[in-house]
Amino acid sequence: MSENTTHAPPPPGTNDTKRAKRWLAARLGPSRRLSGLAIALGTAGGVLMIAQAWLLAFIVAAAIMDGLRLADLTTPLLWLLPVFLGRALCVWAAEAVGMAAANRVKAPLRRQLAESLVRAGPARSGEDHSGAAASLLVDQVEAV
Repeated sequence: MSENTTHAPPPPGTNDTKRAKRWLAARLGPSRRLSGLAIALGTAGGVLMIAQAWLLAFIVAAAIMDGLRLADLTTPLLWLLPVFLGRALCVWAAEAVGMAAANRVKAPLRRQLAESLVRAGPARSGEDHSGAAASLLVDQVEAV
């Protein structure tokens, strides 16, 4: 029984990183858009973090160095609220979208793994401790 090498992961212990990267890249298809969106949201969050730092530095410098009163700083203080909220939203959305992208890659891997274990049957599972093997396989899929 020969395995289709386009679906088989690289053998464990090999140093063929190019092959491993190609194998993983082939599985990213369903999640490419989500991955791109997660990256864009993370970038937007970073830009908002810079804006937040700039606003805070401006407010502190204006209050301490220039001696401006609270009433004079109303506008920059009001700008902090949408920047805080926007940044929080970007961070939350980037995390949620990133998890969805990861699940789109991991779900087929889990399914292929389960099918492979079922095809191997109980005779194969008798060779190793099935709990340890299952734990190792789950850890490997999660590491992807």
